[in-house]
Amino acid sequence: MKQRILLLSFFILPILVSAQCKDCLPKDDWKFAAGVTLYSNNLYVYNENLLERQPLEFNFRYKFGQNHIIRLSTPMAWKVKLTRDPSYTDPNYALDENLDNKALAYLDGMKHDATYSEYFKTKESYYNLFGGSIGYDYNLNLGYGVSLAAGIDFSYYCYKSIQKFYGVDYTVLDGSNMAALYNLNYVERTNEWNALVAKPVIGLRYQFQKLLLEGTVGYAFTHTNGHADLKIQDISMADDYSTFDRKYNFNKMVFQLSLFYTL
Repeated sequence: MKQRILLLSFFILPILVSAQCKDCLPKDDWKFAAGVTLYSNNLYVYNENLLERQPLEFNFRYKFGQNHIIRLSTPMAWKVKLTRDPSYTDPNYALDENLDNKALAYLDGMKHDATYSEYFKTKESYYNLFGGSIGYDYNLNLGYGVSLAAGIDFSYYCYKSIQKFYGVDYTVLDGSNMAALYNLNYVERTNEWNALVAKPVIGLRYQFQKLLLEGTVGYAFTHTNGHADLKIQDISMADDYSTFDRKYNFNKMVFQLSLFYTL
């Protein structure tokens, strides 16, 4: 519903503003525009969201002739903290009114299920995303600062997550409510996804003085390559190392709203 309201506002706003303020329309055409993405549902490298938040994305447009536009963009996400994984079980339930009841439930679970004792101590947990997009669109001026665009983007993106943490496991509680150390290990896990994307796009642009608002809808055809490394150092066993590679394709409808300053 929020996306529909945002897109509807984009189509209606230029008409209302143009009707009220014809003198505000630009008198000179623009050649270069630089701006940022205000909203996007782009997942970049995977058909599920690997990102903690949408990255800051810079966009550039260069117009040659009256109707031809070169499109450039690049996302920036550097050492963004991962909060989802690894997770841990917290027996303390700090500042909880039902601390005693929950602690008893935790201890009861420990008598039957060793997973209650599993937790992680994180040293590093972050991801990087970089890459870029280049494309072309044909820009048709409809008047009153409004223009229609249709074109295609070609993109390459790379996502890499790095996690370093200690994993600790205890045995279930014995009859004296005591547990013994079952496992202690140090884990280094790296996941990398590379994506090649072809995305036909259509959209509208509205220019108000030096500002240019652009909304596009595209259908992204994405080919990805995934690679993962897992290294485990265990106090009671030999080190374990594993790696895998995976390739697959996915398609997605992508919406984007961007704001530019023109020259």
